[in-house]
Amino acid sequence: MPSKTTVFRWLNAFPDFRDQYARAREAQADALFDEILDIADTPITGEKTKVDKDGNVIEMTKADMIEHRRLQIEARKWMAGKLRPKVYGDKLDIDLNSKVNFVINAKPMTEADWLKEHGSDDDK
Repeated sequence: MPSKTTVFRWLNAFPDFRDQYARAREAQADALFDEILDIADTPITGEKTKVDKDGNVIEMTKADMIEHRRLQIEARKWMAGKLRPKVYGDKLDIDLNSKVNFVINAKPMTEADWLKEHGSDDDK
């Protein structure tokens, strides 16, 4: 297998290789997504052991490792979303049909009052 450096060099140098690489990454995202159902539907039994401060076993429980499976699913969802964001990425719902109301608080002012408050160009 070529090194990462070689692969990145090939990606820059060969357009056909770049296209094949992109298709392979899309296929990888699809495969990761397909694995999610298998992981969700297949329980994995594991042992949880509680020990005291001296290392003595207090309790041992056999149960489904749901947290481990949840982590596997989340990792695959994240990776698929990064590899194919248009298909598996988070969808943003953006509404561009909103109204924007501006409220301008302005008080009538004479030129003399404005010059008193802000100064004139001659003062600078």
